[in-house]
Amino acid sequence: PPAAVQTISCQPSSARRPASSSSRSAIRSRRLIRFVGHPTQGRHGAYSVRTMGDLVPVEEIRAAARAIADHVERTPTVASAGMTGLLGVPTTLKLELLQRSGSFKPRGVANKLLALSGAERDAGVVAVSGGNHGIAVAEVAGGMDVRATVVMARSAPPRSIERIRAAGADLRLTADMSSAFVLLQELVDEGMTLVHPFDDPVVVAGQGTVGLELA
Repeated sequence: PPAAVQTISCQPSSARRPASSSSRSAIRSRRLIRFVGHPTQGRHGAYSVRTMGDLVPVEEIRAAARAIADHVERTPTVASAGMTGLLGVPTTLKLELLQRSGSFKPRGVANKLLALSGAERDAGVVAVSGGNHGIAVAEVAGGMDVRATVVMARSAPPRSIERIRAAGADLRLTADMSSAFVLLQELVDEGMTLVHPFDDPVVVAGQGTVGLELA
């Protein structure tokens, strides 16, 4: 079969910092991601990927691209000789580290905030994060004049804490990620609007705009 083209979204190293044991436990208990197949030999046949009925339609991703165009950067792509040599297949890097917040996260956050009703905006938005999602929520919300609260563990990268505070968000630090999720739920129960990092089709459509730029 033909060689696959590997695409890698580049983010600052803080996004890839190993999680603590308590953080990993909290993430595992809330992980909703489903693995749907891999383009290699398997029970679904050679180079097949099982489809899902609840995938975000490409039309919604295109609509997201139009909506967020004034709020994110269209980042460049570059061929990487080093990664190509390492992986053994042609590799292209999508330089999402050039987004203002340093990752692809503002795409989904911007799409979500633009889709909120007036009442949802007035209630303020809240997110739990280990770093990049919190930065994106703080900075995008600040640019749209939406009140934002970010909940993080005290072990979060200092860079993330500094940037969230600098953006004007209300930063709530907790002992660990488990207690961060507890506080998040309390704030949502009090009426704040949740901006989930991945379990939201509106957010997913925004993140998917990276793919449109590669296509």
